[in-house]
This record gives sequence, C-alpha cells and structure tokens, in this order.
Amino acid sequence: MQDPYPTDFLQVSNELSHDGLISSTHASELFSITNDYITRLCRKKDVVGVLVGRLWFVDADSLRAYLGNSRQRREEHNRALSARMRREYETRMQHANPQTV
Repeated sequence: MQDPYPTDFLQVSNELSHDGLISSTHASELFSITNDYITRLCRKKDVVGVLVGRLWFVDADSLRAYLGNSRQRREEHNRALSARMRREYETRMQHANPQTV
C-alpha cells in the first residue's frame, strides 16, 4: 500500500509541529470544535495558521487565546443583553400597572 502523503509532506508536517503548530484536525479534537471552524479562523487570519497542501496547521496558543477572548466577549454580550431585557421588562410592567398616588 502506498503512503497517502509524500515524504516531503510528512517532513513539513513534522517541522511545523516542532514550531508549535498542530494540524487543524488534531486541534479540533483538543478544543472540541469543528475542523471547518478552525480552518475558517485561519483563512480570516483570526488565528495563526499555515496551509500546507490541503491541510491547515494552527498555532495552539493562538487558537486558545482566540477561543478564550471569544468566550469572554460572548459572556459580556450576554450580560449586556440580559440587563437590557430586564430594563425593558421593568418599563413595560410600569406602563401596564401604573400606580396611583
């Protein structure tokens, strides 16, 4: 059976792993996210990544930082949305039940 990857591809792959880059498929397993999402982040240059042939290699630290920042931004957004919805609810309740003095 012939090796599916040429020797030079394997050599490049090994060199990249020594540079702190891991394959997007391995990263998807480590971080429990899809390979497609990782490759999209690489294409958009949101994370450090290198395309070798048809396989992306991503910097694990860069991906970890991006995901951490993404989680923080999402939590901040959710808190702001919750506060806005609470204010809207309170305003509606005041208009629906006006108190007489």
